[in-house]
Amino acid sequence: MASVFLSYDRDDSDRARHFAHALEKAGHQVWWDLHVRSGAQFSKVIEEALKAADVVVVLWSRYAIDSAWVRDEAAAGRDTNRLVPVTIDGTEPPLGFRQFQTIDLSRWKGRGSPVQLRTLFADIESTTAPPGAAPSAKSAPRVAPAPVRERLQINTWLIVALVIGVGFVVLGLVIGRPWEINRSGVPTVAVAAADSSPLSQEMARNLLVKLGSLPADAAAAVRLPEDIGPAPADIRIAVNGTREGNVIRANVSLVSGRDKSLMWSMDFERSKQDRSALDDAIASAAGRAIRCARDEASGEYGRLSKDLRPTYVNACTALTEALGDSDSLIPQLRHVTEKAPNFRPAWVRLLAAEADYLSALSDDSDEARALRAALRKDANAARKVDPNMAEATLAELEIQPTISPAQAMAIVDKAKGQEPQNPRVLVARSTELDRVGRMEEGRLEADAAVKLDPLSPTRRVNLIFATIFAGKIDRARLELASAKRLWPDSPAVREAEYELALRYTDDWEKMSRDMGYIGPGFQIYSNARRHPDDATIATYMAFIRRPENKGRMHFALEGLGEINRPNEFYQLVGDSGGEAAVLSDRSILFRPWMASIRRDPRLMVLAKRVGLVDYWQKSGHWPDFCADADLKYDCRTEAAKLSSSP
Repeated sequence: MASVFLSYDRDDSDRARHFAHALEKAGHQVWWDLHVRSGAQFSKVIEEALKAADVVVVLWSRYAIDSAWVRDEAAAGRDTNRLVPVTIDGTEPPLGFRQFQTIDLSRWKGRGSPVQLRTLFADIESTTAPPGAAPSAKSAPRVAPAPVRERLQINTWLIVALVIGVGFVVLGLVIGRPWEINRSGVPTVAVAAADSSPLSQEMARNLLVKLGSLPADAAAAVRLPEDIGPAPADIRIAVNGTREGNVIRANVSLVSGRDKSLMWSMDFERSKQDRSALDDAIASAAGRAIRCARDEASGEYGRLSKDLRPTYVNACTALTEALGDSDSLIPQLRHVTEKAPNFRPAWVRLLAAEADYLSALSDDSDEARALRAALRKDANAARKVDPNMAEATLAELEIQPTISPAQAMAIVDKAKGQEPQNPRVLVARSTELDRVGRMEEGRLEADAAVKLDPLSPTRRVNLIFATIFAGKIDRARLELASAKRLWPDSPAVREAEYELALRYTDDWEKMSRDMGYIGPGFQIYSNARRHPDDATIATYMAFIRRPENKGRMHFALEGLGEINRPNEFYQLVGDSGGEAAVLSDRSILFRPWMASIRRDPRLMVLAKRVGLVDYWQKSGHWPDFCADADLKYDCRTEAAKLSSSP
């Protein structure tokens, strides 16, 4: 993955957006001028981003060749051997840049993958290749994103708050959920050092650039520390850094610009060698907190009192870290809804927290029944605030103790119709697609959720799991490496790392011990997995059939898939409550390590009993595995036989 600075003229912003999305989809980090809108010192931010970029991709056009900004940025790329030039309307580059082979993408409108676009990706790869690596077929320079230029044209959805008394556009911050953006004005965010120390000043500058290099779908226009001016920002970020020997500590605080009250604060600590990871972690956490603070600062849903504001911002920020562990956040968010019943964002987060925690509980527990009733009540109350709230629709997935595949897909499809760009909706739909065997579609929905909400570790973890379940293991490892860099202490990320280790590494036993997952049957499972002979399998089966192990049936079935024992799998399904375990989570049938189970025609009989065949036939959406080359039966034929039998 490369860090790409995309340079273009403001009149070409719509075309530039296509390139930004394509580069991000290819795995690159893109900095372009949506991140910086205006301000006396904004050239400093551009300079920092330009220096930090691996590649400068220039989009030459009839406008760009006359832009001093584009020429300067292209020259910076040319003089450091980082330039990759592209023409987007057939215009020839200006003098001084014609010695570089220019990629002609004048006919590309943002759809498809023409050979010229693949050439662009190859050129970026060759430009960032380490010394001594085999050169690519061409070694052309590249071009980078051009911040707002002399032809500044402010689109209405990017309008930022006006600075009182000065009359020029200041920098705003838009992070996260585009469906909740304030239509009347974007809250402004000022980033500054908490003191005059060089380390604090440097950290503030790094945070500014990091926030500005977020993906295009979460683009941030940040206000410069030097350009605070007389008008207060809606949200202020203060960064304080200290160094003690080999340890660097930092504190980041969010303060309301209206009354100077503290809304959120977090401490960080890393070794000096991990300084880059520290900056990434600060930017990620600060971005999540800003997104939550912006809910209130926009004023679109009303204002919270001074005492409620930190309650909401802290609970909202923590919710992005929670994964089945959000019970402590529910009282905080309910308190906000009780005190501010029309504040829509609090209802959104409350329903999400309740549904998240409920999904981790046993369906027949007293706690689950009580929470299910509370969720139903809260969803009804939330609909009075917004009848089309997608989270209220998604709540139906948890409110109903048993639900068919068709019903579940209808719910998530309805929610997507209500809010198609809502990451929670995309994650829920990804999960339900997995449960009906549409694994690749599920992965794509999870990937789209991450692009919309890149600051959430739970969104990234969901993508890692979806990528594993779709069988793309190398890609899952890359996603995990990225997540560990941003959130090294996240329990959710640790769970994703364990899932990969358990299935695809030799040190899974060690990690199981490190995670504390060593129960009474661990050695039995370990022996069966390492030496799957008849004796160890018999011991394994005897252990599973003990009444006290009923709750472990789900994992036991997956274990039999791992060691390629379909006969034993279908025995458990038939005589020991295994079918109930499959019914509780049908997705286990479609995971990569269950291939031997799927190759057995008995899979279709089981699928019929748990409602999958009926869904596949009526919807016409057949599972991915039906196209496997080594499948010895035809899914549609077997389904038809089962449907016609008495």
